[in-house]
This record gives sequence, structure tokens and C-alpha cells, in this order.
Amino acid sequence: MSETLHSVRRYALGRLKPGTRFKTDWGATGVLMMVNECRALVRVDGGTRDVEFVDGNGETRAFHGRYAKTTSWTPSMEVEAIGFQKLEEEIDMSTDTKPKKTKKSTAEMLRLAKSEGTKATREPKAKNVLAPRGVMSLLDAAAAATALARVSASWVAELAQR
Repeated sequence: MSETLHSVRRYALGRLKPGTRFKTDWGATGVLMMVNECRALVRVDGGTRDVEFVDGNGETRAFHGRYAKTTSWTPSMEVEAIGFQKLEEEIDMSTDTKPKKTKKSTAEMLRLAKSEGTKATREPKAKNVLAPRGVMSLLDAAAAATALARVSASWVAELAQR
């Protein structure tokens, strides 16, 4: 009986493309996420488990949970390439779905003001500083005091010039 020994081709992480699945000497598997000359960002698989829970409506829900740890390794670490998977964008599970407002440039503001026949200004419009019950919030009170101080200072300076 003759056994044939086949050699496993090993590569340094720095020579692989992001998305390459690999296996280490100690049996850990993972995916290369990003690599440069200083570090290799890898996602190491940590196992899976089935999770069940009862939601607010009393229904039993289940999902397949996967543990993975993202860490940095040296790009010279040698691994066995075992496959490739396309890297997908991270799923953002935040609840904030509002689009972020962008600040308009001065040229855009002048163009819009000219088309509407109004004066272009970057100052915010006046808001009602009183809360529904007639109570001023601390932040609104501070803003009102600052505005009053500015007006008073300009008024005093104007009187001093007369």
C-alpha cells in the first residue's frame, strides 16, 4: 500500500484578494476582508447556533445565529485558501432612516433667493421659543439670552458713537 502525500498550497494573507475564504494551521476558518502592507483584516468564524425566542405577540420565532470575530492579523501569516465569497456591504440595523440634510452653498442660496424674489441669508428663521405650556426650555432660554445680549451690546455701541 502506498500512500500519496499531496501538498497543500499555502499563501500569505498579503497575497490573497479580499473575499478569500481560508483555513489556518490550527483549523480556524475565516474570510479576508481587507489587506494592505501593514495588516490583514480578517473575519474569523466562531460557530453557529439555533436561537428561539417568544416575541411580544406570543409567537415563537427562530433564527440561525452565527458568531464571527473581526480582527487584524499580519499579512505574512500563511493560510490555505479554500474558496472565495463576494463581500457584501455591512447591514446597517440602525433605526435612523432620515436622510441627512446637506448645507447649501452660498451660490445655490443666492440663485434660489433670486428666483423666489427674497433675500438670501444663512441665519435661521425665528422660532417660537415657548414650549406648549408656556415654559421655556433651558436651551431656548440660553439662546434667547445670547440673542438679547448681542442686541444690547450693539445698541450700547450705537449709543456710544452718537
